[in-house]
Amino acid sequence: MAGRRLVVACPCGQPALEADRRLARALPRPPGWLDEHLENGFPEREDLAAALEPHGSVRLLGNENVASHERLVRAELSPLPAAAGRLVALALASALRRGGRGGRLADWLLARVRGGDREPAYRAVAVLDVECRA
Repeated sequence: MAGRRLVVACPCGQPALEADRRLARALPRPPGWLDEHLENGFPEREDLAAALEPHGSVRLLGNENVASHERLVRAELSPLPAAAGRLVALALASALRRGGRGGRLADWLLARVRGGDREPAYRAVAVLDVECRA
């Protein structure tokens, strides 16, 4: 029985790093986080799991398709699409909080925007369940 859980999420793998390199070349003023990504690189998913496995049971999940990530970042950093995106984000957040049919529609839409979290995924989410020993 798991008594503790740790969730680690970060960009992982060569496809994600290549996506950030393309963004850095395409954007007139890349954000600081993008420079940091390019300077430090990304771990591979397997390396992330291997670092956590000595501490318990690890599950790896993909989050946000690489191509979807590129489209979203470009839109977020462009003035007009960014303004529209903020309005959509507010509407989705409100629907998710309310739940019900609107929440299910918001979940469905977010999954489409993120590319259904299909591979190659931009980031890995590692869920570590640590066994508690009495």
